[in-house]
Amino acid sequence: MRARKYTKKISHYRVGGTKVSDGFSGFVYSDALLGSVWANLKTMSGMKYSSTEFADIDMANTIKVTIRHNPNRSIDYKNDYFVYRNEKYFLRDIPVNTDFNNTEVTFLMTKEN
Repeated sequence: MRARKYTKKISHYRVGGTKVSDGFSGFVYSDALLGSVWANLKTMSGMKYSSTEFADIDMANTIKVTIRHNPNRSIDYKNDYFVYRNEKYFLRDIPVNTDFNNTEVTFLMTKEN
């Protein structure tokens, strides 16, 4: 594994992950920063990705992300998002353990409109 492969820092958030006071003796849930990770980002603009045998998905504003596997980090497909350059990106697919050797995790994320 090359250290220079991961050159972009992205922040990992979970929707509704933190309970905070609303100032009126109640509570609201806000997004929680779970941490920042170094990643390898590859743009997928202009490409097509066949998710099923019936349809192709347009890959505009989509990024392929590769990060180091960390058994202490859980990525929730439905409730997590990442921030890169002040843009919010949501997961498009379930993170996959690359080559099944527990060194890298790869997933796609799409920029919020």
